[in-house]
Amino acid sequence: MKKHAIITNFIARIHFLTIYIILLSIAFPHQQHSQNENSKWYFGYSAGVDLLTNPPLSLNNGKTHTPEGGASIADSVGNLLFYTSADTIWNKAHVIMANGTGLMGHQSSSQSALIIRKPGSSTLYYVFTTDSGISVNGLRYSIVDMSLAAGMGSVTVKNILLYKPCAEKLAGTMHCNGRDVWIVSHGLNNNQFKSYLLSTNGLNNTPVISPVGTSNGWNPGQMKISPTGKKLAVAYCLSSPAQLFDFDNSTGIVSNSLVLVPSNDFNSYGLEFSQDGSKLYCSGGNTTTDFNQIVQWDLCAGNSQAIQNSRQIIFFPNTVNPPQLIGSLQLSPDGKIYVARGNNMSILSQVNRFLGAINNPNAAGISCNYTDSVINLNPGFSFLSLPGMVYKRQGTTSPFSFAADSLSCLTVSFTAPVLQGNSSPSACSSLGYSLTGIIWDFGDPMSQNNNSSNISNPTHTFTGFGNYTVQLKVLYSCGGGTQTISQVINVGPPPILTVFNPTICTNESINLIANGANSYTWNNTSNSPTLTVSPSVTTVYSLTGESAPNICKAKSTVTVTVSECLKLNTYLPSSDLFNIYPNPATNLLTIESAHSGFMIVYSSFGLKIIETDVEKGSNHIQLTDFQPGVYFVDYFQKSGRGTLKFVVFK
Repeated sequence: MKKHAIITNFIARIHFLTIYIILLSIAFPHQQHSQNENSKWYFGYSAGVDLLTNPPLSLNNGKTHTPEGGASIADSVGNLLFYTSADTIWNKAHVIMANGTGLMGHQSSSQSALIIRKPGSSTLYYVFTTDSGISVNGLRYSIVDMSLAAGMGSVTVKNILLYKPCAEKLAGTMHCNGRDVWIVSHGLNNNQFKSYLLSTNGLNNTPVISPVGTSNGWNPGQMKISPTGKKLAVAYCLSSPAQLFDFDNSTGIVSNSLVLVPSNDFNSYGLEFSQDGSKLYCSGGNTTTDFNQIVQWDLCAGNSQAIQNSRQIIFFPNTVNPPQLIGSLQLSPDGKIYVARGNNMSILSQVNRFLGAINNPNAAGISCNYTDSVINLNPGFSFLSLPGMVYKRQGTTSPFSFAADSLSCLTVSFTAPVLQGNSSPSACSSLGYSLTGIIWDFGDPMSQNNNSSNISNPTHTFTGFGNYTVQLKVLYSCGGGTQTISQVINVGPPPILTVFNPTICTNESINLIANGANSYTWNNTSNSPTLTVSPSVTTVYSLTGESAPNICKAKSTVTVTVSECLKLNTYLPSSDLFNIYPNPATNLLTIESAHSGFMIVYSSFGLKIIETDVEKGSNHIQLTDFQPGVYFVDYFQKSGRGTLKFVVFK
């Protein structure tokens, strides 16, 4: 059967023939991009998206005319380098690259192309291509050298055969060493996965072969590897539902097949994993002409049966006239999964002009928040196409924090958060990684060998006061990478707490007021700087003060002495005749008297402190020599006498 007949047969079997013929006769506009390596997308029919902007910006300067597949690549800061429809390569100026025609991939292969930068090189890129249908051309690769043609690139090696025939499935993932890349393909009419390793030495043409799962005939549909590099899923558009496998990104071996829909009532096409690897999404439908659903499986649901049973429909169109087609799914650098949408009745339908989006892919069920029309591609459209790419998982800064507590001013205890899985405390074992160790770096090189620790809850004595950047690096099994938790710890001198030791009378209360810190803890309960107490006997209260951001603490005690005072029977005939303030007082006591007279000041124990005349109006007493505590004033006027109490606070 000839290649064109194979393509026509595929389009006819899913009612796309009319569209396909019309599309091939139409010319479309251009497109452009600029972001990190996976942030400039060119795909479909002159469709493009710049994912460096928020929201993403539609681009219309691309040259692709492809119903499926394709790939694009940018540099490390997001400047477009080149893109391909699997038979032609265009440079960043949207001009056909030197020697960029005649590639032996096919535009109607589900995953027709994959672009991967050679590890260790900044200029060499491998372009892998697959054929469509019976795969006469098989899996091949070409090499682009971006140092040529004044930075526009040139194809220097073209169409090197790896094997044939192959299925329309092509995926890549990082080796667990974080440097090399696995390229995974699938044989045609057999159950063999073939994993090729691209390293600094180039491509190893001898694949790792894994015979597992269903024999794959001419079956459109995507194959994807999870961002964790530990799971692989395959869609079989025409014969059977999607299957899930384990992938070992240290060896390239695929194993442990799980049929996700045992009843074979769901034909699948597009596939993608959530960013944390816990969810798998699939586009498809109950028949090969009804690809209008998106379903989700929870890979953390438990055993195989629980994963199968976790399937939820997250999108089903309210109308099927004209019916929608949901094609490729692709995880993007912004964490969303974008969805290619087409229409099998009219290429002019507005359905074709938009990408859908799964906005929160890590969330379960409809909480993932699928939106049907997010990016308007007009005048381009995607049909079933989104670009293939490799998700490059790297060590990350964890959103979690560790605890630090001062044991003394220089010695601090640290407590690691609860860590398991590879991306969050709740990550499930299905993600494939295990915690292998932790390393603390206290940011205190002067402490030499004591500057690091590998236990969960270490203590460290810093060599001096100051700010220290403390890091906790979390290590996972091969492929899980690392997470780094970083916090600045201020190790400083303790605050200087000031609080007086008062004496009160029986059945009285008093406010204990602390100063000198930013936060306080009284008797491990109250956190207010003021503590109101009314002890019946002499009592000692504990106080801890901390000055943020300094984690060094000061501790103190306050003794409240309770005395049977001699001057408890206080009275005041009229407050406007005689008054004292402020109360409590610190350095100066003011006496306001309506008449002249005299007064006597006693301590709480009845000791006479001062006896003095009082003039009408304002009078003042210096309290410099007064000790903190409770005092009583007996005053005598022609209108009568009275007793007042005041507190000296220092």
